[in-house]
Amino acid sequence: MLKRAVVKEELVALTGDYRLALPLNQMIYWSERVNDYHTFIKEEKGRWQDINSPTDHGWIYKKGEQLSEETLMNCDARTMRTYLRKLVAGGWLQERDNPIHNRDNTKQYRVNLVKIHHDLGKLGFELAGYKVNLTQFFSKPEPHSKPLIDEGENGIVGKNQFANAETKHTSFPKEVGKNVNSTDKLVALTDNMVGVSDKTVGTIPENITNITTEKKEDIDEINVIISYLNKRTFKNFLPTSKTTQDLIRSRWKEGYRRHDFFTVIDRKAADWLFDDYMNKYLRPSTLFGDNFENYLNESKRPAKTSFDAYIAGLGDGGGQG
Repeated sequence: MLKRAVVKEELVALTGDYRLALPLNQMIYWSERVNDYHTFIKEEKGRWQDINSPTDHGWIYKKGEQLSEETLMNCDARTMRTYLRKLVAGGWLQERDNPIHNRDNTKQYRVNLVKIHHDLGKLGFELAGYKVNLTQFFSKPEPHSKPLIDEGENGIVGKNQFANAETKHTSFPKEVGKNVNSTDKLVALTDNMVGVSDKTVGTIPENITNITTEKKEDIDEINVIISYLNKRTFKNFLPTSKTTQDLIRSRWKEGYRRHDFFTVIDRKAADWLFDDYMNKYLRPSTLFGDNFENYLNESKRPAKTSFDAYIAGLGDGGGQG
């Protein structure tokens, strides 16, 4: 039986390289054929609402040489593993060791349909030909978390960290200042507050409760962003760093939200994670600093990709192996 390897334009646009698009498409192919597909797809639908939901099903066992043969790329296992690591860094694949047999060195991979669907949508594409129509499958409401100020947010932003909060705070306390706008709620005002008088007992004033709740949400948001950064870059930055907190607060006050931070992290991790020189710049001071907007607005698909070069090479009778 003849083999077929499919290069999909949407996956080239997503990854920026046909050599990444090929193994990603093959992994997507196998995700439709895993024994626990129905449980896997239920998990993905649950993760569309809560990105931190378990990922126990849909894992694929593939060696580098197997994937190289299936995709007709004819590269060695080490090169294929490099491609897979880049897909993991981009968030489109998840990777783990065998959870049962510690001596099994074969990596296991899981397709992150939620991330792929979300990122393709931002590029104006959808994942065509999948076993289920993902556009209909991932129906509203979209994943969201409660923002630090009361306005709607869309995007892959993880679990609602604040669903159990009892206190509502839809308006900024007038007692704090008349000229404060809504985005300044991110500032940690509680640091400047004087403790309640010894004679004060009973219910805490509503305006103090509001500010305290906002302070907690501020810290929760920073924790989520830094946790995501550490996961994508395999580093251990502390969310308690004042410099890091100030950078995130500054970008937040400019109107950026959690999914913007995730996008910058994903893009630069894909660019720099396996670059020995640039890897050191995968840090809050670089990613969340003055170039944040530039990183966020970088074109996901360059004017001429390696896929374009590959097609041009075929026309010349050449091509890459």
